[in-house]
Amino acid sequence: MSEDFDHIATSYDDTFTNTKIGQYQRERVYQFLLNDYPTLKNKNILEINGGTGADALWLANKNAHVTFTDISPKMVAYAKQKFNLNKQEITSHVLDVNQVSSYYPTPQFDLVFSNFGGLNCLTKSELRTFFKSINKSLNENGALVLVIMPSFCLLETLYFLSKFKFKKAFRRSNKKGVQAHVDGEQVKTYYYSPKTIENLALKYFELNQVKPVGVYVPPSYLEPFFSKRPNWLNKLWKKEKRIKNFRRLSFLSDHYYIRLSKK
Repeated sequence: MSEDFDHIATSYDDTFTNTKIGQYQRERVYQFLLNDYPTLKNKNILEINGGTGADALWLANKNAHVTFTDISPKMVAYAKQKFNLNKQEITSHVLDVNQVSSYYPTPQFDLVFSNFGGLNCLTKSELRTFFKSINKSLNENGALVLVIMPSFCLLETLYFLSKFKFKKAFRRSNKKGVQAHVDGEQVKTYYYSPKTIENLALKYFELNQVKPVGVYVPPSYLEPFFSKRPNWLNKLWKKEKRIKNFRRLSFLSDHYYIRLSKK
């Protein structure tokens, strides 16, 4: 698994983080996060599947105490360069999400954060274990904020249908998972509805919020198409921002934001 993401460490920012689609989707997540946490000052936050560190930097700039982790040594090394360049003291190390509880076996975090489908790499069995174990790392009244890819995305389906790629149009419904292209690499990916996540976490967490991310803003692999049509993308972004708390649209979006609080 770590090798899959090692290969894209130096290119991920160019293909997602710094693209317009990536920026719009990330801004949407931050809007929701600030709605739930108007101030992040002095919050102890563990970020898992942190990628190249963009979210960790944003959290640190909001005066949170951030612990950044990722399974990929090269991702972590690349993120550390960013942290040093921005003069942010962010604790960071390589960590497999399946081993979080053994690394942090006692309550010490107010929030655990995972953005843009990091947990979609886990099977249902692994997710059940994750929710059970991460519960031990959270302080009383602690919470999870996760951004996950659902088992259906309307824009993706319409796009592939228009290309007569019927298998790809409904690939997210494959319960056995699919080999998804991530910046040229094949990564085994599983897609989960908000209800599935709620049920898997039910014993240890209660559901607080579910909000769509990417109802109108398209999946990131369409960046080459929309980079030539910036006006189209801007109009879609304006439509996206008008969506408030329409939970039902989370079943149609590219990702969804879900907040679960510790029982």
